[in-house]
Amino acid sequence: MKPLLKRVFPWFATSLAGIVGLVLLIDGAWKNSATYDEPLYLKVAAHWRRTGDDLEIVRVGSPLLFWKIQQAPTLWLFDRIGRGSWIDDSVAQQGDSLPWLRLGSLWIWLVGWVATVFWARRAAGERAMVFSAWWFALSPNLLAHGSLLTMEMPLVASATVVFGLFWEFLRTGRKRWFLGSAAACGLAFSCKFTAIVFPVMMGAVWLVAEAKKNHFIKSFVKIFVYMAAFALTMFLADWILTGFSTATISPNRGGHHTLDREMPEAWRSLAGWTLEAPIPRDLAGFATQLRLQGRGGTSYLFGERREKGWWYYYFVALAVKTPLSLWVIVSLRGFQAVL
Repeated sequence: MKPLLKRVFPWFATSLAGIVGLVLLIDGAWKNSATYDEPLYLKVAAHWRRTGDDLEIVRVGSPLLFWKIQQAPTLWLFDRIGRGSWIDDSVAQQGDSLPWLRLGSLWIWLVGWVATVFWARRAAGERAMVFSAWWFALSPNLLAHGSLLTMEMPLVASATVVFGLFWEFLRTGRKRWFLGSAAACGLAFSCKFTAIVFPVMMGAVWLVAEAKKNHFIKSFVKIFVYMAAFALTMFLADWILTGFSTATISPNRGGHHTLDREMPEAWRSLAGWTLEAPIPRDLAGFATQLRLQGRGGTSYLFGERREKGWWYYYFVALAVKTPLSLWVIVSLRGFQAVL
């Protein structure tokens, strides 16, 4: 039997990491000014709270759920404690309401932290649990975005659940973990459309593991079928979670100038019908995002704006957003190899 100190210390160190992370985020919630996107999400959430309408967010190419799960509990509380004016005039009252809304969304960070810690302990024991707890708590990217009312923290938390459940499926072969991962991926997709690549990523990992045991073509066909079912389950889960809401890709009816300019006349009718047919609302938002991204836009780095960006942008992002703990591990491993 382990001595009491050895049994208690991993849990103490893990809990301390969670406390430190939350304290840092609480401090940032009050000190950070509103980011570019937060006023929009605040206004959309306030309008939805009063009218039940969330179509505006679809038209700017953003998903439906991340801002609801972040803000809905606190907006409900505002009404209960007599601060309904912070909702009715959300833009003017932003300075008062934003820090509290950020604090109210920190439960999402806590979900992601707990999922990470639980997964690490299950995979590699208590040392991994302690390490992952501090890694998560001190990650520069999460310290920067963890308390903000943006897509990043909901995506991180839901993605952790998606990958953790899929790891359980690969480890045990039980279909319930596969379905659970697919359902969680539906939530992740409604937090940020980046989750559209998750089935491909996990399918590739599975193929690498499976191809070592079986014939490559046979493994590829099997995994392709499974991941197609995964994607369908993901989209169905997203539609259920968004209340079976629908929207059209285009807000226009009848005339579509882009189709008239760029598409052969024989295809215009079918294409117009496609743009005007109601589809799941998040898919309509995703289609809108693809259209807007195709036009390009302004990029920002180190206080400078450009229309065509920088070739080294993602190298800078990698250096800034990679957790410090990972750089320490890589450095130590390098010294070990040299010595």
